[in-house]
Amino acid sequence: MSTSPQTRRLSVATALAAAVLAASGTALPLSAASPAAPGSPDSKADPEDVQGADIVVKLDPASGYTAEDVTRDFPVRLQDDVLASRQIYLYRPTGPEDWDDDDEVEELADDIEKHPGVLFAEPDLRTLLADDHYHSWPAGTPEKVGPRSRKFLRQPLARQFKLNRVHRISRGAGVAVAVLDTGVARRHPVLQGRLRQGYDYVDDDGRPVDRARGLDGNANGVVDEAFGHGTFVAGLVALVAPDARVVPMRVLDSDGAGSVYLVAQAIWDATDLGVDIINLSLGTPGRIESDLLDLAIKHAHDQGVEVVAAAGNSAQDKKAYPAQNKHVLSVTSVSVGRDSVSQFANWGGWVDVAAPASRVRGPVPARGFATWAGTSMAAPQVSGQLALLIAAGADPGDREKALQETAREFPEDEPKQIKHGTVDMLSSLRYVLARR
Repeated sequence: MSTSPQTRRLSVATALAAAVLAASGTALPLSAASPAAPGSPDSKADPEDVQGADIVVKLDPASGYTAEDVTRDFPVRLQDDVLASRQIYLYRPTGPEDWDDDDEVEELADDIEKHPGVLFAEPDLRTLLADDHYHSWPAGTPEKVGPRSRKFLRQPLARQFKLNRVHRISRGAGVAVAVLDTGVARRHPVLQGRLRQGYDYVDDDGRPVDRARGLDGNANGVVDEAFGHGTFVAGLVALVAPDARVVPMRVLDSDGAGSVYLVAQAIWDATDLGVDIINLSLGTPGRIESDLLDLAIKHAHDQGVEVVAAAGNSAQDKKAYPAQNKHVLSVTSVSVGRDSVSQFANWGGWVDVAAPASRVRGPVPARGFATWAGTSMAAPQVSGQLALLIAAGADPGDREKALQETAREFPEDEPKQIKHGTVDMLSSLRYVLARR
């Protein structure tokens, strides 16, 4: 990171203070599928699965072991202490050039973790998007169809969910949904008046703007392949729950890459801001788990925050992370009008529900609309549904129950099964109203 830990801490605090004002009612303007790569779930992570040389360390506060002690005892320097209040620190190895080798970094993390004053130590893992492989834009120019496009508002998934009838019961008013993604195009008409102050964890500032930045971090020859992803995801939340407020938190760059450390920060911050729902249309490559991310998700869950994550686009029955976390509502994709898993999407008994995302329309930067496909686009529909349920008065214990028990089960002869089925928004709201 280019900023010092002290600078980062101050800038985050400034943005969060502004967000708290927004949450209290003071007017404040706003200045993604989890890729489960094919392979054995027990196989060792590929080198590219590690974000870099950084190591996350959580200390045991009862031990008296300090952040400075770590730098004394191991060849590392403190890189970031923004999570110091949680006894979590980010370190960068120093010394020999072979610290650039991921195996060496993992060995160093293992050595640090063995210290009795350390609860865990792990390399900072990559988070990525997979949905860029399925969208129809930016291969072409987005279709500019106006701020209240009938093609967006009345697209097939809106008709399937009977949103015109749903919105007579609930529109998500008073609910905040944090979208951890590539940021948003804040001036898009679909998002006007629907945003709360967020934060950019990649550039470390208070402007989580979704824009092309000329990046090709994975060297696949496609520049900015995730540009527009966060705007699209936020737009689908707004489509389902038009009176909810989206809190954009930019944790991924325009090529779709980020790190678990940034995602964990954003989850903690969003939870402490009092959001109701956190949408994660992202994941780690391969079946890689993180003690840090598990800790952040558990904190959100313990505070009553619903965490929704995309199940991944690997077209297999393999668990994806963090969607597989027990405190996360995992969402896969089905075709519009069909209760069967999309060709590209993951499935299995570990997946909770599905939403139609084989081909959906949503907002993209430059005030346009485009089509996209992937479980990244299924997750925000369910986040929006939860917003509707919360606004309708669903008790914390009834939110997921209403969503899951009213989902339509797949046909018995469908080979790709999931736990509950395709969500039904109108039925879930009627379920809540019947229990009030």
